[in-house]
Amino acid sequence: MLLARCRTAATTYYCCHSAPAAIPRPVCSSSSTRFVLPSSHTRPRLSRGLFGACAPATAAPAKPPAGRMAASLPLPLAVAVVLAAALLLCGGAEARVLLTLDDFGGVGDGIANDTQAFVDAWAAACASSEQAVLAVPVGKAYRIWPVQLFGPCKRKLKLLISGAIVAPASPDEWAGRDPMKWLYIYGVDGLSVSGGGTIDGSGQQWWASTCKRKKTPPCYLGPRPKAVHFEACRGVSVQGVTLQNGQQFHLTFTRCTGVKASFLRVIAPADSPNTDGVHLNDSSHVQITDNLISTA
Repeated sequence: MLLARCRTAATTYYCCHSAPAAIPRPVCSSSSTRFVLPSSHTRPRLSRGLFGACAPATAAPAKPPAGRMAASLPLPLAVAVVLAAALLLCGGAEARVLLTLDDFGGVGDGIANDTQAFVDAWAAACASSEQAVLAVPVGKAYRIWPVQLFGPCKRKLKLLISGAIVAPASPDEWAGRDPMKWLYIYGVDGLSVSGGGTIDGSGQQWWASTCKRKKTPPCYLGPRPKAVHFEACRGVSVQGVTLQNGQQFHLTFTRCTGVKASFLRVIAPADSPNTDGVHLNDSSHVQITDNLISTA
């Protein structure tokens, strides 16, 4: 499987392409999955913003045997990561809009407040008339304050978390906000979350203040955020990401139907209070399989 860079009069796009080894340069065809780039993207921007590596597969000419075409040289490891991620996205000829948090001003240094970039990127992806892939780039950590993301969206949406989404550490950051929500998603159908990255609730200060951990007053008896909370959603898939150090429950589904949660790694220290792995409320047609859950 290779990535091809293609161009029309108005649009530059990348696509997944399966080609024999004898073909030195991949091309897009009617059977390829195409990723349409907004005008803000350039080739380096796509490479740096989405996967942190050179996305297009380039082939240097090798000395061919007599009568045969040269085969492509082996791809470097970074490009192999790109291709592996692309395999998750390939599957049809439908065009897809590709957006990253960096396109909306995200910094991704683990310190800056990237909440507005996340909200704006979500709004653009949700409003897209073509299926959108919203990417959290590999190698970066985006610190996100409590957000509420609403549907319905025009098309199915893919949230590709290859980097990290990190909560603010202090409970004081929830002042004036709903203390039970961090990443809250409501009324979205056909959302899939994948990418191999991490969602980190940074729950250590929350745990330390609770009466279950702090045996002498004052201690905290109030509510804590559910790290990732889907409500009134249909056809939601969460696969292949790590959820860690949740303030309370790591992954919650409330009044959802058609839920899949698989190949997840959910971890928190043994003394972290009430950090359930997956919590279900009034949800149906749920499949929870092949997960590693190690929490209190």
